[in-house]
Amino acid sequence: MLSDLGRRYLSKPIGRPIARVMAKFGILPNQLTALGLVLSLISAILFAQGRFAAGGVFLLLSGVFDLLDGQLAKIANRVTFWGAYLDSVTDRYSDTLVFLGLAWY
Repeated sequence: MLSDLGRRYLSKPIGRPIARVMAKFGILPNQLTALGLVLSLISAILFAQGRFAAGGVFLLLSGVFDLLDGQLAKIANRVTFWGAYLDSVTDRYSDTLVFLGLAWY
């Protein structure tokens, strides 16, 4: 979760324009949520193999998609209880996968 400074300087000025472009292409917020989970899985696998730099890159990309899914939902007027629930649950799965990957190493 971003702090107020993070929202002011990252989420709004950077995330909103990117989310607007994604909305024009018909990308759905839940697709970004699922992609973030896949990127976390890749990150966990890389961490388990000891490839920490590559794992870190995929973890950062996962975080970017986690930031964008909420912005896209608001811009595309697709905010739903199910979407918020899915986002929250996949965040926990992502966290668990990354920690398991690190523990495996």
